[in-house]
Amino acid sequence: MMDALRIANLIVWGVFMLPFMASGAWSAMSGREMRRGDPMRLACFATGLIICGFNVRGLIAPDDELSRVILYLLSIADGVFIMLLARAYGRGPRV
Repeated sequence: MMDALRIANLIVWGVFMLPFMASGAWSAMSGREMRRGDPMRLACFATGLIICGFNVRGLIAPDDELSRVILYLLSIADGVFIMLLARAYGRGPRV
């Protein structure tokens, strides 16, 4: 059952969400043609990569502690990035 859920997660996050966020994430990273929501798209892209990483790890190497530590560290960095974005965005265009 867990493998089926991991595969479903990989399909939703990796096949559908990551490509949807990719152009905005690239714009935010490169600084070219960046629009207001692109940094948040980068955060969503990073979150998707981390979720895919946890699911792939669970399927391929469930006992690998180093990959678990790396994914948790990336998750912490992503969370800090999202908090900084939330602070920068404030309450949106009204601020």
